[in-house]
Amino acid sequence: MRKAQNKTNYETSMTDTLCQMILSIKNSNGVEVTDRLNIKKLVKERLSIELIKEFADYVNKNKPDYDMSYNFECSSCGAVFNANVPITTEFFWPSTRS
Repeated sequence: MRKAQNKTNYETSMTDTLCQMILSIKNSNGVEVTDRLNIKKLVKERLSIELIKEFADYVNKNKPDYDMSYNFECSSCGAVFNANVPITTEFFWPSTRS
């Protein structure tokens, strides 16, 4: 269906993401639309790919995120390093190995 509509994977995935994020949108008559199907229809019919890309850039720059880095000092040489906390299964369930 997407190929028949001649849309790229990026465009369709961004449109789908955008449709999931929007809670309400005003149609051309100024009426606020809140149901998912009509939001999806309005986004796909009315928004240009340029506007969708602009919104995606905005979301990527402003999305909440965690800083999982930390600084530590080597006890032998005193050098300071920055590293990321590895989030693996052992983060939640520490290994019993010593």
